[in-house]
Amino acid sequence: MYHLINEELLKECHKELDGSKAVGIDNVSKKEYVVNLDENIKDLVVKLKNKAYKSAPSLRVYIPKGNGKMRSLGISIYEDKIVQLALKKILEAK
Repeated sequence: MYHLINEELLKECHKELDGSKAVGIDNVSKKEYVVNLDENIKDLVVKLKNKAYKSAPSLRVYIPKGNGKMRSLGISIYEDKIVQLALKKILEAK
């Protein structure tokens, strides 16, 4: 599937992502990622094409449920969110 991922698709995914979501373990938000967007996307494409891309561990947080218990939640880093959305688009393409 890596041959289907290109800069255009990743930039489209970046635009679609909500910038107000929680940040992952790298503390990089959408606002920070866009500062060097072209370079970041180019580097990401190279890593994906070379099969050198490794997703980062998720940040584990716990949020309260209505019954007083806690529910675990995994928060991906921003770059992983871009890749996940791109793969979702490819898999759901008709």
